[in-house]
Amino acid sequence: MAFIHKPLKCDKELIVETDPSGVRHYTTPEKNRYPSITTVLSGMKKEVIEKWIKRVGVKFAEQEKKRTCERGNILHEMSELYIQNIPLKEILEMRDKKTGLRKFPPFYWGLFNKFRLILAKHVNNIYMQESPLYSDKLKIAGRVDLIADYDGVPSIIDFKGSNKEKLESWILSYFMQASGYSFMAYEQTGFLAKQIVVIITAEDGTSSVYIKNPADYIAKLKKEIEDYTKKMLVCP
Repeated sequence: MAFIHKPLKCDKELIVETDPSGVRHYTTPEKNRYPSITTVLSGMKKEVIEKWIKRVGVKFAEQEKKRTCERGNILHEMSELYIQNIPLKEILEMRDKKTGLRKFPPFYWGLFNKFRLILAKHVNNIYMQESPLYSDKLKIAGRVDLIADYDGVPSIIDFKGSNKEKLESWILSYFMQASGYSFMAYEQTGFLAKQIVVIITAEDGTSSVYIKNPADYIAKLKKEIEDYTKKMLVCP
């Protein structure tokens, strides 16, 4: 299938800064500096991550962090190319300019294929893709994966890779993140997303799609932003 593109007018570029610890900030055209929504929500997982590092060791944790970061970047890039109507054969055969090796190893192709089947069946009318957004009201920023129609409904769509299937109770931050993008998109463009869609494909062979109402998570997101801001104010 060929995806239909109906781009929203939003040509504001943001300056992105990431410090060595991974904390990311965006500077808007008006020179406001906002933390990324991912950074703001990272505190929700801090205790779980610290326990995991203690269990597996720092060395393994760093290796796994690097690996999963690479997985996320590759899956997002493959999905972006597919939605841009690049033929699958061309995506599969793409080569890295520096090394000449395949850009997307076969392992990632299997994970991407799960995304692809969901996108082909449910998604069309592409309004935004990998686009920077921000909110002066919430004082946060980020880069949305996809804004499109999902089963004909205007949606914020977020892609996630995982080692294994995730229970809904584990991914509250995903719903809050996507809801934050819906708030930013409306503030910047007037686009009203009627739902958020989180698509997760896992290395254990499972794939999951969660569809939620963004209005159910905005209050929770505001509380996390407030807590993050307070924490930053008391840091030395």
